[in-house]
Amino acid sequence: MTNSNTSCEFTGNKGEGIYLFGFARPHALHIIECPPLEDGQPLVQWVLQNVAAVFCTVDLEEWMGRSSEENLQDLTWVGPRACVHEKVVEQIMASSPVLPARFATLFSSLDNLAQLVVSHYSVISAFLDSVVGKEEWAVKMLLDRARAEEHLLASLVSSRGRDVGASPGRTYLCEQRLRDDVRNTLHSWVTTIADLIAGELDPHTVASRSLRTLPRNASGRDKDMAFNWAFLLARDSRGPFHARANQLSAQYADQGMILDISGPWPPYSFCPSLGSNFELTHKADAPP
Repeated sequence: MTNSNTSCEFTGNKGEGIYLFGFARPHALHIIECPPLEDGQPLVQWVLQNVAAVFCTVDLEEWMGRSSEENLQDLTWVGPRACVHEKVVEQIMASSPVLPARFATLFSSLDNLAQLVVSHYSVISAFLDSVVGKEEWAVKMLLDRARAEEHLLASLVSSRGRDVGASPGRTYLCEQRLRDDVRNTLHSWVTTIADLIAGELDPHTVASRSLRTLPRNASGRDKDMAFNWAFLLARDSRGPFHARANQLSAQYADQGMILDISGPWPPYSFCPSLGSNFELTHKADAPP
């Protein structure tokens, strides 16, 4: 690259590819202190005006060759590299706004990465401006289904009343019908409460996203994940946001709903689309 507005400290070797951590302001690279993604492969930045692409080189065979599918299914291989990825992005975030790349975002050459930066420079730079002083927080609404059903059953009994003179058989059938009603209405009831919770949290945030829920075997939780949100908030709103979230969690705990709050995270959920080359992980920009 010869553009006078760019800088680069990278000379690639045959078989090496580009592993992208994300985009930041050019000063961000100097504060990162963590092990390299691969032994002997330091972090490098490619700079266009006021945007730096932070990356390192990797062996493309390991990430995209014949052994890549096995590697990417092996937690002992993926785990340490995913941890390094997160540490790098979080350390960038400590001193600069960041547009983080997903784990295993790869390019076959620096030229291909540079083309993406040139093509989307204005979008990347505008996003970095928009997240100055902001952070992402995850809020998951966990559902204790048994407790929720018992609470809803008690509410139905209270509103409809019991036939105190009914025979045991009729009482049993009546309760079974109520339990059927509970199972049929549980989802809409939980959704209504979720909407109320999200509405209570929104005033403390800049933006929000509803994310895909995960099953228990993927989430590692002992309760069902009913809703999964990402909230972007200014750092000085963190206190009021947490206070309201904790109040809501306590308010609905007896009804079988608990809020699980984690963060701060880089703003993954709010990143703009930069085209298929950026969004496809593991196979992005495959070499010929």
